[in-house]
Amino acid sequence: LISFDYKNMNKVMRIIKEKNLDIVHQKMEMSCEIEIKIRKKYAEQIFNIFDSQYEIDIKIKE
Repeated sequence: LISFDYKNMNKVMRIIKEKNLDIVHQKMEMSCEIEIKIRKKYAEQIFNIFDSQYEIDIKIKE
């Protein structure tokens, strides 16, 4: 689950497109949330990419 302010939309969507990630659900308001689905073997790599971005939070949804 990726959480971010609307101003970071382009940055998040660029990463999603570059990494060919599947969007499961998205909520776009003043703050945005996008739920993505990825294979476990890529989870750590994708998590680290988003986690290193300023003003973008990511957490694993159980």
